[in-house]
Amino acid sequence: MTEFKIKNQYSARVPSFGHMTYCPSKAVQSQKEEADVNNIISRFVRDGVLPISTRRPEAMDCPDIDFMQAQIKILEAKAGFYELSAKVRKEFKTPENFIKFVMDPNTTREELDKYGLLKETVSGDSLANSSSSSAPGSPDVVGDD
Repeated sequence: MTEFKIKNQYSARVPSFGHMTYCPSKAVQSQKEEADVNNIISRFVRDGVLPISTRRPEAMDCPDIDFMQAQIKILEAKAGFYELSAKVRKEFKTPENFIKFVMDPNTTREELDKYGLLKETVSGDSLANSSSSSAPGSPDVVGDD
């Protein structure tokens, strides 16, 4: 008869060799010492200077919109992106890429139409009854309010 062993916290452990991955590491090993928090703190204690960021600071003045309004606009833009077809979302990958594409002045009507982002406005008598502010036959971007 086979004897079953119940493992507990005192049982002998099988050595583990870590997580196996087949993808190349994105970690830059040459910067290991620079990124170690213990080394950063010891340098600060020794010199009294923290590492300086290499990113340029950006400043901008946005008097027309407050923080909450900006957050709402961002959420609306993301929601609009996720309402697009899967093909368009796959092409642009992120809402930011999509917004850059649509807002780029070099983007042509043909490129917008390729993704189905343009709609033709109604012309004729029904245009006079509509509340659209665009000219007859001019394209509107889908989702514009």
